[in-house]
Amino acid sequence: MIKRNAAAFALLATVLAAPSIANAQAATGGISAFDPPASAPAAAASATPRFDFARIRSAVPVGDKIGFVSSGMFCIGHREVRATPKLEEINNTQAALAFKSEVAAQGLSTPATELSAFDTPTAKAEPDYRIGGVLQSVALDECADGADHKGSVDITVKWEVFAPKLQKVVLTKVTSGSTRADSWEKINGRDFEARAYNDSLRKLFNDPEFKALRAIEGPAVASPTAATTAAAPLAALHLKTTAAPAGGSQAKAPTLRQAVVTVLRDTVSGSGFYIADGYLLTNRHVVGAAHYVKIKLASGRTLVGEVLRDDAHRDVALIKTDPAGVQPLHVSVGEPAVGADVFAIGSPLGQDLAGTFTRGVLSGTREIDGQEYFQSDVSINHGNSGGPLLDANATVIGLTVAKIDKAAGLSFFIPLRDAANALQIVFD
Repeated sequence: MIKRNAAAFALLATVLAAPSIANAQAATGGISAFDPPASAPAAAASATPRFDFARIRSAVPVGDKIGFVSSGMFCIGHREVRATPKLEEINNTQAALAFKSEVAAQGLSTPATELSAFDTPTAKAEPDYRIGGVLQSVALDECADGADHKGSVDITVKWEVFAPKLQKVVLTKVTSGSTRADSWEKINGRDFEARAYNDSLRKLFNDPEFKALRAIEGPAVASPTAATTAAAPLAALHLKTTAAPAGGSQAKAPTLRQAVVTVLRDTVSGSGFYIADGYLLTNRHVVGAAHYVKIKLASGRTLVGEVLRDDAHRDVALIKTDPAGVQPLHVSVGEPAVGADVFAIGSPLGQDLAGTFTRGVLSGTREIDGQEYFQSDVSINHGNSGGPLLDANATVIGLTVAKIDKAAGLSFFIPLRDAANALQIVFD
């Protein structure tokens, strides 16, 4: 093992600890936020559901006219306004503001514990539903005189209600929203325009189908984190490993690819692989703070995955699904030889390239900030995160975690033994 001594490894340590920086990003890609899966568990018969705001996307083409603005006491300078790339960002702010106030006004419940931007090590509540929308149209005629506003704003929004525990959109409704002020009001433009979202959300919340939504069965709190596991260490989880298929990785590539999946969460796409029936491994940065993710098999079948255990420090996570009907991969906690052939499987750039199979050699073993990583020249890309690194004997030896984008052949993998130790998995 080569330990980090040279200055060059300082950058590498940043790459592995924060793999989303510009020079070297974690191997993840983007996906649609509300891409519906095939199956889901049953809903609870009662109890108050909890709602959270997701985002607003804009379907208004950049350059389209969306209204007029003027200024001063006499509203002069009637200036045309057209949609810009910032329209989505502006509407996100307005919709989030309206959601917070309208949820309070309607007496709806929100998650008890808010998610932290810095992933504070506390238990995180999972909402029953996340509400997002697509802005279909907007028409404004506003006048501003200092801190005063008047005029009108009209919007049309396609709202989607997404159930994380089911990993699907359960309700879609299109509602309009309007605000009008014929006389001056002391209100900033953001809050004035947000009133149209209040109106649109109010119509959604009062829709009979929305009112019929109920809390969904399933764990409401994510897997234990550093704060909870310090007091109650994880119990060992014994999993029965399967034998490696005869013939080696190259000969058995079609079989091996069947055990590798695409893991979908919000706007993130990564990879994962089955290590036992119904149990698969991936990176912690792929699942994030989510308790439920979407698992897409090589066959195209979609399952709901529950994050059972995770370790942010070692960047690994264990997911449980219904039986997938695929042969799990054989794993090894041994030390591979430098120069040996290795093979990576994953979903670079998302599901469209799922099952991509690449070959390289093990270039070395590196220790960076006390963590061990395998280095290889095997080709990986964004979306490969969490996929397996196999030796020539069709045995998993590591998990894909990061690459240096502006350098050739510098890919890094978490040793399988470290992943197993962090998650307290024992292979029988």
